[in-house]
Amino acid sequence: MLKLAEEKELLDFCRRDAFGTKIAGYLKTYSADSAAVRFWVQRNDGDIITAAVCRAYDSVVLSAEPNADFEELRQFLKIIGFSTLSCEESVCQKLGLSPTRSGNIVRFEHLLKPLRGEAQMPRYPDLRDVYSLLVSSGFDRLGGRDEWIADVSRRMNRDTAQWSVIYSGETLAACACALFVADSAVFLGCVAAREDMRGRGLGGEAVLTLAERYSSEGRRVELFCKDGSIVEFYKKSGFAPVGRWAEYDIEQEI
Repeated sequence: MLKLAEEKELLDFCRRDAFGTKIAGYLKTYSADSAAVRFWVQRNDGDIITAAVCRAYDSVVLSAEPNADFEELRQFLKIIGFSTLSCEESVCQKLGLSPTRSGNIVRFEHLLKPLRGEAQMPRYPDLRDVYSLLVSSGFDRLGGRDEWIADVSRRMNRDTAQWSVIYSGETLAACACALFVADSAVFLGCVAAREDMRGRGLGGEAVLTLAERYSSEGRRVELFCKDGSIVEFYKKSGFAPVGRWAEYDIEQEI
């Protein structure tokens, strides 16, 4: 049975994986009584939590144990509705869904070479510059600029997001973000570099600056990447594949 989640039980369960990190980040940002973001947990007959669900606006994040009741989860998702579901690839398959996108979950282990010290971690970077860089780098799922800036600003105000940026003069050359910062883990993303400045390792420097910071604090650090050569890039940067992610965009009722 799925019920609205209480904060402590949800945070305890969400230590388990990267999807739990995202849910915990949403909880720390919006709280359990937010109207825009809702949280539920599934319990088995032994009153043990087997899954956590977060609906943030029209997107859903799902973290589930292998023994979760996937038929119940499938029916629940139909009831609450969503535009995009994010979960483990195996969970997506157990729900009977064919992923729209999928790739590798990689976890930071250690630096393979010292940082160059080029990246800064300001509390409030110029998000207009960041948004422009991301859009020009192919990030086409950010939504409108004002809405995106409002959401990211809220996370920064709650200390659940942190940017790493590199400037070339007054031009933003590269960025990366700790998108979801939880007590025990961090989820990274938005890694980008200006097209005319690629090949200089700036994006890698930006993301590794964040990875090293949070790893040194004892937090697990993970990010999603697509299949292909980017996986080798992260392996050579001190990350290791630990699983697979999937996203499902609903085009019809499931």
